[in-house]
Amino acid sequence: VVQASQQFELNMVFRNTNRSKDIYNVKAFLTFDVSTGKDSSQQNVFSPVNSSNTFYIDHIGPNQTVSRTFTMYVVPDAAPKTYMVNVNFEYEDKDGKAITAKELVGIPVVQTTKVETSELTIPTSATVGQEVSTTFNIYNTGKAKVYNVMINAQGKGFTADPNNQYIGNFDVGQSNSYEGYLRFNEPGEQKGKFVITYEDQNGEKITIEKEFTVMVEEAATMPELDPNMNVPGDMPLPDEAPKSNIPWGMING
Repeated sequence: VVQASQQFELNMVFRNTNRSKDIYNVKAFLTFDVSTGKDSSQQNVFSPVNSSNTFYIDHIGPNQTVSRTFTMYVVPDAAPKTYMVNVNFEYEDKDGKAITAKELVGIPVVQTTKVETSELTIPTSATVGQEVSTTFNIYNTGKAKVYNVMINAQGKGFTADPNNQYIGNFDVGQSNSYEGYLRFNEPGEQKGKFVITYEDQNGEKITIEKEFTVMVEEAATMPELDPNMNVPGDMPLPDEAPKSNIPWGMING
């Protein structure tokens, strides 16, 4: 497996499988195809470094081998697929008769995967039982699709809602976000993290961690009121209402 925009070594060994006859004037040249199921189409995603696609071998004796090594470069925008290297042969027997042949070598190419996140938005302090909001964004800034993206909240002294968020497959240039709430149930310095995991084209698991620290205080309690203490604004009790000096008879009259 080779990486786009990087170099790799292509090693080839040529064997004359005949036990008694030599071959001469071997000419070989490379062409490259992209595999698309049953069909293939030519696409130049590889280029030789400091050499050409064609090389020559003067002579290979019976049952002998000759090795050649090429440094190849993969173009940066190569699609993540398997590309076929066609090794085309032209050679002659001792009588000068021309013979041709072709061998195929498959080379899988992968693209760079990269997932980034924004800053984590979360308060630096809270109280026990208080629900605080937290958010952050994630972006696929690489050149290849990633798979099975998952966000998980980890830590002690709090609960998260949601605790797990499954995003699934994440296309190039796509963005998504985590929006949730944390509720702390213990006082003191509480530490936790959000863990983002995803898989690249080869199934390799990659992890990103976003840590946070929140200082949690005990919730404030209301003081108990003295039942004998007058509260400003309270109405007097019925038996404490001011008495009138006006006779009831006069009011009736």
